[in-house]
Order: sequence, then structure tokens, then C-alpha cells
Amino acid sequence: EKAGMGNLMPYPKDVNELKAMRFVTIVTPEDAVRMIREAVAGMPTEHYCFMTVPPGMSPKVMYPYLELFAQKVMPHFR
Repeated sequence: EKAGMGNLMPYPKDVNELKAMRFVTIVTPEDAVRMIREAVAGMPTEHYCFMTVPPGMSPKVMYPYLELFAQKVMPHFR
């Protein structure tokens, strides 16, 4: 609501609740690499964007997952 989004989706209280909502796809680093490669296959890609902090979640809650992504997924695309 603060960003003018209203109640487009319920806001999860924690990561377990986020998983249960099924609004996002949560995968292993290996699956993330595969999914990104499949998504950009056959087209020139300079940037790839996706949601890193779901609405309502504290960025601090997501820091360990963002760090995991940075360490295990991003190196495959440098």
C-alpha cells in the first residue's frame, strides 16, 4: 500500500509463508542457472531482471538468499 500497490497480493511474514503462497518460484542455485539459460536461449541478452525482494518482505530477511544467488548463480553469467 505504501508504494501505491494496494493489496495485489498478501504480504508474507517470513520465507516459509512466502513458499506456501506459491506466488514465486524458489529453486536451487543449479535450477536457477538452468532456468535463466533457458529463458535467454536464442536471444541477445544484456540484462536479466527478476524480483529479489517480494513485496512486504524485509530486505534483511532476503540477504542470505541474495548472497547465495551472488555466489552460486551469478558467476555462471559473467
